[in-house]
Amino acid sequence: MNVFRASLCLAAVAFLAAAPALAQTPTPVEATPSDDWAPRAVNRPFQLQPPGEGGDQVPPPPGMGGMTGVEPRAPKGFQVDELSAVNPDSGGALSAAQGGFGPTLWEGTKRPFVDALLPGLPLRTGSPALRDPMRRLLLSTARAPEGQALPGSLVSTRIRLLSEMGDLDGMASLLSSLPQQARSEPLQRIESESLLLSGETAKACSHGVGQVQHGNLPYWQKLLIFCQTLAGEKPKAALGAELLRESGHEDPGFYLLLEAFGAKAPPAFPGIPNPSALHVAMARAAKVDLPPALAKMAPPLVLRAIARDKDLALDLRALAAERAEATGSLPVQELRDIYAAIPFADEELANPLSAAEAYAKAAEAEAKKVAEPPAKGKIPPKAKEPAMDAGLKARALLVRAALSQKVASARAEALVAAFARAEQDGRFAAAARLLEPALNEIPPSAEPAALAPDAVRALMLLGQRERAGAWYRQLKGGASGAKAAARLKPMLRLAGMSEASDWNPHDIDAWWNTAKDDRNVRDRAALLFGLLEGFDNFVPDSFWDRLASGPATTNAAMPHAALWQRLSVATRYGRLGETVLISLIAIGDDGPAQAHPVVMRQVIAALRAVRLEAEARALAVEAMAVGWK
Repeated sequence: MNVFRASLCLAAVAFLAAAPALAQTPTPVEATPSDDWAPRAVNRPFQLQPPGEGGDQVPPPPGMGGMTGVEPRAPKGFQVDELSAVNPDSGGALSAAQGGFGPTLWEGTKRPFVDALLPGLPLRTGSPALRDPMRRLLLSTARAPEGQALPGSLVSTRIRLLSEMGDLDGMASLLSSLPQQARSEPLQRIESESLLLSGETAKACSHGVGQVQHGNLPYWQKLLIFCQTLAGEKPKAALGAELLRESGHEDPGFYLLLEAFGAKAPPAFPGIPNPSALHVAMARAAKVDLPPALAKMAPPLVLRAIARDKDLALDLRALAAERAEATGSLPVQELRDIYAAIPFADEELANPLSAAEAYAKAAEAEAKKVAEPPAKGKIPPKAKEPAMDAGLKARALLVRAALSQKVASARAEALVAAFARAEQDGRFAAAARLLEPALNEIPPSAEPAALAPDAVRALMLLGQRERAGAWYRQLKGGASGAKAAARLKPMLRLAGMSEASDWNPHDIDAWWNTAKDDRNVRDRAALLFGLLEGFDNFVPDSFWDRLASGPATTNAAMPHAALWQRLSVATRYGRLGETVLISLIAIGDDGPAQAHPVVMRQVIAALRAVRLEAEARALAVEAMAVGWK
């Protein structure tokens, strides 16, 4: 069977399968270019003037009988323009009053530039300081940038990017603002996938049946085959799958999962590099065990769905929940709840700190074993997969201990251990969110000395500047807190807090003395000095001279020269949207703490130039709080 015949047969099968439903439901309208949505040419306006003054003569309006003359005219000098069609790309879910960037967001920026750069946003970043302006950029109600484009294509891109971010609420709000006829096929697919991930398979199937009439698109064919399988129509599903193969469509994971429905023993989940919502929905329906490794591959919305599925293994749900919460797609309370469901022995719950330390050591030993190269000429034995990741159990146990302790001193001790573990795992920001209720139960104090610095950093990340200042003042006034206070003061200065209003270059020297023995002090100092100068703080050359010795280059990435040049131009002309877009891309997925110092300094200056002072300070604070050591 040749490809053409396979495609033709596949389209026929899909149409016939959809026919019963189509007879009962209205026909969806495909969002393709049409006269209703295409840009309309506006005729040259004519002057409305009495005859004899050069005005255009117009025929009498209908119903005026034999009357002659002209239409009633506007006062001399007025013009009438045709109303152009409303462009859906100008729509949004956030007005300026709701936190959006305002209607002039894209003023001065050309459409091709926006179309080219939007897909480069750091969509899977774990940085809240990046996610907030990125989300607002995509949701803001603003006039579309200038340039020819298919109406609706920009809003479609924005919805797709919100989906890839894992922002289901933002995606839904922007999607709901579009009329049905403006929803393109990619948007229909996103809507279908969100239904699958929400467990609303019946609605997704109904939605898919309404889409197969639009053409022989593989996604809708695969959804139809899946739905036919669920409905017990296996001969139809088998025929559809055979025709899909013969048409040349490649998706090994789909075909393997389809075969799992008839298998006596469900096979292992296929190694799909980037599993889709359909893959995960099929695996769940076929009772295929999902491996913990899936939590490292799946996109945010899939991670969110896995975390919420109580029929799945708890270790997979916990790993998925950690990643989903870090990318903002899962509320932090849901991660706390999953941590609380992890079983521990009574002895471990009675002695959580020592038990967590044992789990942490086991995790480090396992990581070291994996990192060791095999002996020459020998194949390493396949590692036995643990029942649950030891590092995850250590984190969960410490969080549970901190949240459950009733005695203030015991809670403080658990918080110290939990923050220390999070620091080693590179999860300090997540720990701040998880531990916020416990931290808020403890009044600011200089004791224990080990908690106060972490409390200040965590509260700064959480936006609780007043409480962070109170902890800092207690620390600074304590007998053993002067060194830690000196290390924290630059962060408070970057936040613009009154506790650092007496700032002077001697404070830089005090910070240096607390950090000079750190392994990465050269890079951290360069970042700090650049941030301080970005907020107009003087850094003497002598401090920069301390960083002159050492490697002449760093591993941190720099943006392309073209973007660097455009950021300068955008800042100079006050192009808000363009400045925000380039700044986010320049920092990248790893966030401000890992960005190149030169990049951060330029981004801070650019954001301040377009009056985004709060956003600039949030990035600077996160860079210093997360990169403490």
